[in-house]
Amino acid sequence: MHQWPTYLLSACMMLSSCARASASSGVSLAPPSWTLAWSDEFAGAANARVDSTRWRYDIGDGCTQGGCGWGNGEKESYTSSTENASLNGTGQLMITARRSSDSHQPRRGRSAVSWTSWRTRAVNR
Repeated sequence: MHQWPTYLLSACMMLSSCARASASSGVSLAPPSWTLAWSDEFAGAANARVDSTRWRYDIGDGCTQGGCGWGNGEKESYTSSTENASLNGTGQLMITARRSSDSHQPRRGRSAVSWTSWRTRAVNR
């Protein structure tokens, strides 16, 4: 019988205990030389869009930017739809890939895109 699941469970329990002990004692696990430069707490109502002053959407399949598949052969098309990315109302960003009901037209030898997802960049970061 394989023993690795037991070892993995033991390791996870030990790490969890260390994290709890560190958190309760107020000891930071981050090196003291690190300084937070930027963050987003994703505060907002459920199904709301991300803050457009902090995030910029990349839309489409990358072909209009000169790199079909965004330069690495991605098969999905990116949207700004809250179906693909939205806040959940509890400080988290939910990103969801969805099968598209209407495939986008194939470009430059690529097959038709049948998935949508979300792609973004932080503004001025």
